[in-house]
Amino acid sequence: MRIEKQKFDATDIFHKLGECKSELPEKYLGFICQLIKENRPAKILEIGVSGGGTTCVILNCLDKLDLDSEMYSIDLSYTYHYDTSKECGYQIKDADPYLKSLKNHHLVLGKTIAEVLPEIVQSGPFDMLILDTTHYLPGELLDFLVCLPYLGDHAVVVLDDIIFAHAGENTNAIATRVLFDCVVADKILPEYDELPNMAAFKLNEDTKKYIFNCFSALSFPWDYALDERQVKAYRNIIVKEYNEELVHSFEKGMEINRKSLDKKQRIKEEIKSIIALCRDKDVLIYGAGQRGKALYRFLQDRGGHIKGFIISDDRNKEAVDESIPIYHLSEIGEQENKVILVAAADGEIIKNLTERGKTFINTPNYIFPFIKEYCRIFC
Repeated sequence: MRIEKQKFDATDIFHKLGECKSELPEKYLGFICQLIKENRPAKILEIGVSGGGTTCVILNCLDKLDLDSEMYSIDLSYTYHYDTSKECGYQIKDADPYLKSLKNHHLVLGKTIAEVLPEIVQSGPFDMLILDTTHYLPGELLDFLVCLPYLGDHAVVVLDDIIFAHAGENTNAIATRVLFDCVVADKILPEYDELPNMAAFKLNEDTKKYIFNCFSALSFPWDYALDERQVKAYRNIIVKEYNEELVHSFEKGMEINRKSLDKKQRIKEEIKSIIALCRDKDVLIYGAGQRGKALYRFLQDRGGHIKGFIISDDRNKEAVDESIPIYHLSEIGEQENKVILVAAADGEIIKNLTERGKTFINTPNYIFPFIKEYCRIFC
């Protein structure tokens, strides 16, 4: 691990533009520019453009260092996410009068890096890769894997938002952290007192040797699915550039996450249907334990008409500490407009309800982790 103490400042471009427009703090822009100064890359690949402020600083840095480098900036979006009336990378055009390096800059929008790579690798490998995209898996991890075969032997890779998971609701934003911790390379951190949110690594002779670590990490849960076009583009590169073992690991990671994401979608649909039911009818929840109470609080917060709990006849009502009515099963007569939601995972309960001719809905087990997590945070 190396701590980079120096910073090279190229942020004066913002004075020419009239305002600071990068989403990165100046200390991290200085970190990137110092790495450019030290490594003097002839070809740079930036994935994730946003408004283009960071791109402007990098191009200004190249001007200051008198480097005739070629740079590609890629973003899947056509628009700037903070203001969709503006084009992604719009600040680059604003900086046109001040940057001679723009003659060697290429902006590609609306495509993943896997779709773009075959077009841009003809002029040789990249010496620097800057990854600042979704931060959610597969995100930067998968992007790095398709880029690796086209990086120079000692290329530098810069990762932003490696502790973004600790910022508010972004707890699943771990893609750059996973990549940084899994890859075998020479790690580089900026020198700051706090845990830095940016890091870099330099490829070495062991990076490709132990790249299975990164492929294995593709089995971590993903936050989004690739569409068919994107899957084809990523798969084409993986199959072309890696051995059978690594291709197999990629396919297994894809498959397990496809199933997992399909299950999440089913959970969403199940929860929506239960919420809709509880708004239309009065509901009794069978089971007043941890699961039943979590289901009650979750549905109450969403306008559900929860009229009480049902417990088995052999249970003591006084043992249930809740402010709404508690009923023994034998006390439930004609249901009329009432629906019984079974929260307890007990086959005997289902049997009793069936034998007594009660209409009920057996709440799927797989939705309870989500509901319990909701209650842990908000209740």
